[in-house]
Amino acid sequence: MRKLAYAAVIIGSFAILFAVGQAWRLKPETKTSRILHRGDYAILSTPAGQDVWLAVKPDDCYPIQKAVVEKDETYLKACADNQTAFPVAAGTRVKVLAEKVSRREVQILEGPLEGRTGWVEHEFLLPDPRPKM
Repeated sequence: MRKLAYAAVIIGSFAILFAVGQAWRLKPETKTSRILHRGDYAILSTPAGQDVWLAVKPDDCYPIQKAVVEKDETYLKACADNQTAFPVAAGTRVKVLAEKVSRREVQILEGPLEGRTGWVEHEFLLPDPRPKM
């Protein structure tokens, strides 16, 4: 009788944990929803398709992205004038060089700014579906 009780507890626990695991995985990982890490290739992206601003230093990343969201053109112009940030066209292909919490250092792989590096919040990066170079 004891073995039956142990088996029932184990099977019941497994069923509960399986159900919880399925509920937490509400949206399975796809090629376009994955968080990118060092060595990954990505595309710069914004919801409205406007330029993505890259910060020169990782600590400047959040204030710059906040200014983009709030459409604070004065702050963005000051960043460009001080060379603490620069705009890059959405859709530009980049390679992730480093990561720091939610920020990613990227190297631009195409266009007039090719070879330049900067920091951006990971939410502005989409996995690049094209094959690696």
